[in-house]
Amino acid sequence: MTSKLGWVYSFSFLFLLLFQLYNTGHRNYRKKKRQPLPPFESVQAAKLLRSYVTGDKSGLTKRFRKEHRNLNLYHLFTPSGLHLSSVFLLASPLFSYTRNRSLLFFKVLHALCCGLPFFLSGFYSLKRMALYRLARTSLSGKHSSFTVFLLVFLLDFSFGSFKSSPLSWIYSFLFLGIIFSSRQRSATTLALQLFGGQLLIAYFQVSSITYIGFIFGFLSTALFGLLFPFFLLIYWGNIFVKGNWGEGIFWFYPKIIGLFSNLAEAGGSFYATLPLIVLVILLGFRVRNLILVIFLLLIHSTPAFNMNPRYIAEEKENYNLANREFISIKRTRAGYITINPSGRKCTHHLRNTFYKIRCQY
Repeated sequence: MTSKLGWVYSFSFLFLLLFQLYNTGHRNYRKKKRQPLPPFESVQAAKLLRSYVTGDKSGLTKRFRKEHRNLNLYHLFTPSGLHLSSVFLLASPLFSYTRNRSLLFFKVLHALCCGLPFFLSGFYSLKRMALYRLARTSLSGKHSSFTVFLLVFLLDFSFGSFKSSPLSWIYSFLFLGIIFSSRQRSATTLALQLFGGQLLIAYFQVSSITYIGFIFGFLSTALFGLLFPFFLLIYWGNIFVKGNWGEGIFWFYPKIIGLFSNLAEAGGSFYATLPLIVLVILLGFRVRNLILVIFLLLIHSTPAFNMNPRYIAEEKENYNLANREFISIKRTRAGYITINPSGRKCTHHLRNTFYKIRCQY
């Protein structure tokens, strides 16, 4: 049962590795059409709500992006199974009523609701989950959730969804595979297994991950699932009615995200390394060798113990980096951008195990 999780981790690692090798510097995404903004007093609130509902992240501030990144909540910006399940949860009384009255009418209604995403351009994650729900209802207990999940993803791959949006396909495979790999587990176990998936992504993105962010991220995701139907009503209600209502209610959620992000950031962060990824995959296969676990954790810790103190300096202007004076320095996601007194501009990339400099003369 748990070995399924190990295979999900392994294949996801392989997919991400192949994507890194064959898609360096290439993005196979079409430019998305800008979605309308609700007429809120706060433009940033309107843009954040739009990103939750439509996936259009254009115009989001660095603060919002950073807060969601600290909690590993970027999946909220992609309409997917979470969004669809939230809407179906709201409609569950109607489905229960129709199921008791007429099973045929229930199946027709369910099929119509699941078919709506296929009339939209893009939204591949949403379509995959809709296809899964259709298959699950049609097969009605003949196959396990994990088997249906594999069949749906093979079918989706054959339709060309992977070619259109490879990262979306890989991320969906990873996290839905984790969810469907086992049904009999506690919420704590599920949160830790999802955290393992986040480590895989963080490793290939070479981005830091907070120690306790996954806890607040899990809580934030659960809260989002309850609130999303109201976000949907607020967004489209303001678009069609041209009013300004629900903004105060919506602001409640970003405030919670900001609070959780600050708490997670205060707990510190680290970078995922290959030994840690190997450990995650082995635990997915139920390998519980204590000596091996300790050994891999010690190897993982080595880059952190040997990190040069200059890389952790907090000053943002005129400080010494690599024993040279710079007239300005700007912190970036991957390192720093520095400018020499001579006008030379250099980009400093801090990786897990090496340090790279590129300069423009």
